[in-house]
Amino acid sequence: MVTRNFALRAVGAGMMLATAAAASAFSIDLISSGTFVNTPPIYTTAETVILQTSTVSTPALTQFHFTGDEVLLTGSAGYTNGVDSFQFDLTIAGFVLGPNTSSTSGNWTYTGGTGAFANLQGSGTWSASYDANTKVSSYTTVVGELTPVPEPASLACLGLGVAFVLRRRR
Repeated sequence: MVTRNFALRAVGAGMMLATAAAASAFSIDLISSGTFVNTPPIYTTAETVILQTSTVSTPALTQFHFTGDEVLLTGSAGYTNGVDSFQFDLTIAGFVLGPNTSSTSGNWTYTGGTGAFANLQGSGTWSASYDANTKVSSYTTVVGELTPVPEPASLACLGLGVAFVLRRRR
C-alpha cells in the first residue's frame, strides 16, 4: 500500500512539474524589411524577415504582412514560413512624420498561430520606419513575450495530480 501511494504521488507531482515547465514564457524578437503601399487610410506592407531571435528554439519565420488603418489606429499582422504562422492585432500609438522617413509604433496582442506558434498567448511592442521616396519599409521590429496555453488534457492531469497529493495528506 505504501509503494502504491508513493507511486501515485510521484506520478501526480511529475504531471504538475511537466505542466509548469511547458507553460514557460519565452521572448521573441523579429526584424523585417520590404515594401509598403499607403492608400489612406489603409496601409499595407509585405516584408521579408531579416533577423529572428528567441529564448527558445522556434522555427524560422520568413515573411511578414501588415494591414493597418491610420484613422482607427489599429491593424493586424502576421509572420509565416508556409507551415508555422504567428498572427497578432496591433494598436498604433502614433506617427512621426518626416520629409523622407516616417515612423510609427505601438503594442501588439497575439491572436492565433499554427505549428510551433499555435496555442500561445502574449503581447509586446512593435515599431516601424518607412522611406516615402523609395516605398521601402526600412525596418519593422516586433518584440514580446509568448506563453504556451495548457491544453485541456494537461489541465486535467494537473487536477488529478493535485487531487492525489491532497488525498494523501488526509
